[in-house]
Amino acid sequence: MLKIVMLIFISLFIVSCAVVPTTRPHSVHDTACGLSTHKWNLDLVTVGSYSASCNSPECIVATGLGALAIVGVTTIVSGSIVLVGNAIHWVEQQGSRCDTKERDHLVNDINTPLIQQGGKPIKTKLALEKELEEL
Repeated sequence: MLKIVMLIFISLFIVSCAVVPTTRPHSVHDTACGLSTHKWNLDLVTVGSYSASCNSPECIVATGLGALAIVGVTTIVSGSIVLVGNAIHWVEQQGSRCDTKERDHLVNDINTPLIQQGGKPIKTKLALEKELEEL
């Protein structure tokens, strides 16, 4: 009996919720790179409320179980949409030219002090092997 009461209690709290996919606005980096896809989030939204006309225990249990089903189904469907959307966004981000420029900028920030101290950058595997053979 306690399990049923707890199930009803929890169900009534979530009866008005559903999980939906939403997109985030483009970041400055995404806008500068000309990305057309967005990052996705999962949000919990209110879709209705508990009805006062539901007075019988069977109605309350059915409402609670229905609420659990709605939350579960919307979570699975919305989660799948978010997963695919973020994967597509990631692939586009990896292939954008901006990432190359940003990576080059980061490498130059690391290499500049080393070059100023007499070091030299090694850009290929063959150049690295040649340098190691000379040691």
